[in-house]
Amino acid sequence: MRAIIDPGDEVIIPNPCFVAYGSCVTLAGGKPVHIPTYEVNNFEISAQDIEKYITNKTRAILIGYPSNPTGAVLRRQKLAEIAALAIKYDLTVISDEIYSKLVYGAEFNLFCLVTGDERAHGFSGRFLQGLCDDWMADWLCSCT
Repeated sequence: MRAIIDPGDEVIIPNPCFVAYGSCVTLAGGKPVHIPTYEVNNFEISAQDIEKYITNKTRAILIGYPSNPTGAVLRRQKLAEIAALAIKYDLTVISDEIYSKLVYGAEFNLFCLVTGDERAHGFSGRFLQGLCDDWMADWLCSCT
């Protein structure tokens, strides 16, 4: 997070979300900007929802889909719209894809593969995917 934002920068985060997202932004000196999502919309966020919260201090969008705690999965079209919004406002998108192997009944799309843009960063790991019980391996992928 510190490599992406400077003190005072804002990071947009759909809520409900993994409890540590806001703290990660705060510890990096940024300000988390939580956007509510609702059950009626399957807890999905749209580019239009995000755009309402963009200010001149916004530097990044942190999305976590498949979502913890809701289980929501964004369709490819919504991810593409978020990517277009990021390009329009020159924002970085951080995509937490740790639960990508735990999707049932829905299609999961890696954000980096949807956009192919250098502003997209996806991270994941093996521990939470249930593939390694006694050790953790995490990674960050960026499109360049």
